[in-house]
Amino acid sequence: MLEKQFNSYNDFGNPMVMFRNRITRMAKHWKKWARKRNIECFRIYDRDIPQVPVCVDLYGPLCHISVYKNNYEISDEDRVKESEEISKIICEILSIHPNQIFWKKREPKKGKEQYEKQSEQSELFEVGENGLRFYVNLSDYVDTGLFLDHRITRDLVRKESKGKKFLNLFSYTGSFTVYAASGGATKSLSVDLSNTYSDWAEENLKLNGFSLTKHRILRADVMEWLRHERKNPDREKYDLIVVDPPTFSNSKKQTKSLIYKKITLKF
Repeated sequence: MLEKQFNSYNDFGNPMVMFRNRITRMAKHWKKWARKRNIECFRIYDRDIPQVPVCVDLYGPLCHISVYKNNYEISDEDRVKESEEISKIICEILSIHPNQIFWKKREPKKGKEQYEKQSEQSELFEVGENGLRFYVNLSDYVDTGLFLDHRITRDLVRKESKGKKFLNLFSYTGSFTVYAASGGATKSLSVDLSNTYSDWAEENLKLNGFSLTKHRILRADVMEWLRHERKNPDREKYDLIVVDPPTFSNSKKQTKSLIYKKITLKF
């Protein structure tokens, strides 16, 4: 029975040695897994070691690292050294250059802080997933434009969309719409309030050769659009719908929190 509480940075030995060993094994495993499935974007490390609370995601030849709060006692100086060591290990194991690594700090934030820009580089990179192509931004926002944990759901949409009319609410960068189009959806409508994400969705559709006439992007407040459609006797009927709202919107036109449990569709 362990009597000692492990709360300090060095209690478990050398975290970086454990991190190196873990990354080495996981990178080999997940790269092999991804090659078989024609996937370029995937996670190889997810805070597996408590003293190294980072997530490491690969987007093609690029690496995206999300840094979470470390609950162990560690000085600011040691934090800097830790980041440098993590970078060194990842570059060595993945055979990449430091400029191929993008760092993000994940901290609990409230309200508008959740979606503030972290950079102004505005550089998009093209990546592949299941035979489709998408643009990602690894520098400017906390999220990259392609949620890796939605991959299975995206593929399910593709399998279910043949011959159907598809509606994508809170469509973000349109990845669900791209999958629906590739699965044979006869037409689709993607609704999102953000100009940035609506433009991004259009680019993702064009990147995969899909018609913007057949697969329309609508910039609108989703809740207002739903209220309008409920009263519209000539409204379009859809066979397959994805609703994936953010927990909060910082738009001037959308001031209320968007909590999943509060959104009810009645049309």
